[in-house]
Amino acid sequence: MKKMSPIRIFHTLWTKPLKKERTPVTLLCYAISFHYAKQMGAEVVLHTDDLGAEMLSFLPYDEVIVDLNEIPENITRFWAYGKLYATKQEPLGSVHIDGDVFLKNPSLADYFISDHDLLTQSEEGDDWRTDYTYELSQSAIGIEDLPNGMNLYYPESFNCGVVQINNADLKKKYLDTYFKTVELSLADPTYEGRVKKIIDRFGDKGSIIPDIITEQQFLHEIARDYKTQTILNGNIRIDALTKGYTHLCTAAKYEMQQEVERMLGELDQQLLNKIKDSKFYK
Repeated sequence: MKKMSPIRIFHTLWTKPLKKERTPVTLLCYAISFHYAKQMGAEVVLHTDDLGAEMLSFLPYDEVIVDLNEIPENITRFWAYGKLYATKQEPLGSVHIDGDVFLKNPSLADYFISDHDLLTQSEEGDDWRTDYTYELSQSAIGIEDLPNGMNLYYPESFNCGVVQINNADLKKKYLDTYFKTVELSLADPTYEGRVKKIIDRFGDKGSIIPDIITEQQFLHEIARDYKTQTILNGNIRIDALTKGYTHLCTAAKYEMQQEVERMLGELDQQLLNKIKDSKFYK
């Protein structure tokens, strides 16, 4: 099903998992991401909570939807929950981009109107893993009888820096699988103890990020029966440079505040000044 213009892009900011010391770089990244999304002529909207709406009030989104206050208080570690919660509310064909994704080349818009059931950033497998995060996250979830027949040890995943779903059945199955798995994990009385035991044993050899499984791995497995497309292929670092696509997807970006400030200043100095004047930029 071909997505018609105008393209609808949405950001999500659920502030509960956001660490205070990471807020300045987060604001800078969202501003850069917003700038490039608008540059390609897209409608850009934000799903957030009350605090997030205040934090990002300097950005002129086409619409700000304050719906993430509704997320239950007991959601922990599943940091993509806000993204998937917002995806459920969005029309079919809307494009979610992470706040640290910069669509520098306006021609990337062509991907959003191409013929696919699912568009993501890239595929990921053994060749991109540098620690035990994937395996430890699988072990932390530890549910063998997963919703919709998912395989806990399925070997591949999608990087979800960009996600566009154009197929209603795919979207329903994906969201159903995600939310049911989160519910099962939180209802499991051994879950938190298992997480603690893994962290105590492995320390800095890897971290536990359940959404690598529930958001990214499950999507890849579910989408095998659908028409999929990725923006980046082959050597994704080279392909990203060629195509004008940037994703600051690791924690390293929080050590790059001066560099990210400079990036935004070159694009929009007035916008950078607004951020620096914000009470959250401290």
